[in-house]
Amino acid sequence: MTFPKRRTLRRRAALPGAVLAIGALTLSACGDGDGGGGGSAPDEASLSGDLEEVYDINAQPADALQEGGQLTLPIGHLGPNFNGLTNAGNAQDTRQILSAVHTASAWRLDPEGDYVLNEDYFLSAEQEITDDGVQLLHYELNPEAVWNDGTPIDFETYEHTLAIRSGDEEGYDLVSTTAYDQVESVEQGEDEWHFTITMEEMYQPWQSIFNGGSQGDSPIIHPDVDTPEEFNDGFVNDVRPEFLAGPFTVDTMDLAANVISLVPNENWWGEAPVLDRLNFATYETSATIPAFQNGEIDATSVATRPRYEELTEWSEDGYDIRRGQRMATCGFVLNGDATNLDDVAVREAIFRVLDRGQLAAIQFEGINWDEETPGSWLMMPFDERYEDAYPVEDDDPEGAEEVLEEAGWTFESDDDEFRSRDGEELRVVFNTFGDDPINQAMVQAAQSMAAGAGMNLDVNNQGSGQFGEVVGGRDFGLVNMCYGKAGADPTSAPNQFYSTGDGNLTGLGNEELDDRISELFGIEDDDERFAEAQALEQEALSEYFHYLAYANGPVITAFREGLANYGPSLFETTDWTQVGWEDDAGHDGTDTGVDVEELEDTDPEDADEDADEEDADEED
Repeated sequence: MTFPKRRTLRRRAALPGAVLAIGALTLSACGDGDGGGGGSAPDEASLSGDLEEVYDINAQPADALQEGGQLTLPIGHLGPNFNGLTNAGNAQDTRQILSAVHTASAWRLDPEGDYVLNEDYFLSAEQEITDDGVQLLHYELNPEAVWNDGTPIDFETYEHTLAIRSGDEEGYDLVSTTAYDQVESVEQGEDEWHFTITMEEMYQPWQSIFNGGSQGDSPIIHPDVDTPEEFNDGFVNDVRPEFLAGPFTVDTMDLAANVISLVPNENWWGEAPVLDRLNFATYETSATIPAFQNGEIDATSVATRPRYEELTEWSEDGYDIRRGQRMATCGFVLNGDATNLDDVAVREAIFRVLDRGQLAAIQFEGINWDEETPGSWLMMPFDERYEDAYPVEDDDPEGAEEVLEEAGWTFESDDDEFRSRDGEELRVVFNTFGDDPINQAMVQAAQSMAAGAGMNLDVNNQGSGQFGEVVGGRDFGLVNMCYGKAGADPTSAPNQFYSTGDGNLTGLGNEELDDRISELFGIEDDDERFAEAQALEQEALSEYFHYLAYANGPVITAFREGLANYGPSLFETTDWTQVGWEDDAGHDGTDTGVDVEELEDTDPEDADEDADEEDADEED
């Protein structure tokens, strides 16, 4: 099969995120509890320390674990779109669920972000550069691999995936076409389990193709998902397990109870899961510690000093606190199409006026965490090749005022609290989600900083469950979020953040940057490629002032005692088949968590009708 040639990246970059070879970044709301500490705070650590000190999954061999049991984990929202390859579905919580039920991928990642072949689906994957410089990618598939509906995961599946993910098919809401839009042709080999991809031009890292990243959810598309309508909307309020493949599958999804319950997949050919049941339940951040105390969930993030104190003052028994590095960059995303943010002077003023160090200090207060303020979204500061790309001096209200004055934003009278221009107040909508008190404190601090330069950051707070819909639909002004990195290689990230593709949530970019981003993938030398990626970032941020980074941060989570092979893992892909309870845990998780007998499967059509009624009520 041959695809039309192209030289520029025409469509979407990857989101969240989360998330590249930084192949796909994964979105999550900030302030949702990914770190923490408190009064008698956790041991001191820092981003720049020994990486082994920020990796803690309680690694145990399978023979040290109980057979069976149940694990219930909290998430911020459930759906509504469960296609992680769409912008609407590319949220951290959705991808975490999919990482257990949809694992078809050529690669897994080790803790440092290196690629490891996923032999559940691929027996070999090799790159060949011919004498005349043509890049060929040779794959041999595992013939045991099948979709849950029994369809073989063979050449047809990958040919179909390449056709859609190339961006040639109109109407598909693709998060990213990166790498796939550089495929010139794909041909079957000796049988349906062998095939070869010919790249139009040199593309690195070549493992970006068919890579699920650290999250581990699948980049592959079932052959029957073959129309834009099915791809974009067919997974709304419906996981569609028949179109997935992985060690777990969906048993029950109760959208009224906001719970999805997974069980081992009887069609799975790989290592059988240790657990009998894996549940994900939706909670607001403020409710997770009480839920943990009440035995409703088996883990809760203690992201802040108040949360750490709330848990440890209740009891110090029955749980372990694990601490690690959050593989993400967090900050403010500025929508260039939003009111007043369409003015670059306003965006630059926000970059200048905010004290990023103070915002991070609010988040990390009392948790014994020390890090340099990040200025890049591409790489982690502990990487020796990292460069700070923040374009101006921050914590500079005078500089912010000068920029605004030059752009015509002035105080019309001495009594005015905020600036205005042509009779319009300098108001920027600041979208926030959930009720986490530390996040609220950060929001208030940012408002105060902006007000010092005459800018009104007007907060629009919604529930955590609205995050994916609002951000995926670009229905925001300024939003505080984290992008989880899916690997250590930053090559794909400029296309995410700085191209004109739809995955760039700010809507800001230009064709010249697009061309340079296209050329980036052809640089074979890693160091040279990484340096060019960072140069692109510096140029884009200096021109558009649209992605404002302020923190990476820790992961600090309390887990019920005895949970093995799960926790802060750097870039490592979670192997859900190995997650379970130690033999001497004294329980197997079934005495707490979700009561499956009380769940009732939700009909997707009923969920759609309920959503329509809610929309109608809001309009009224």
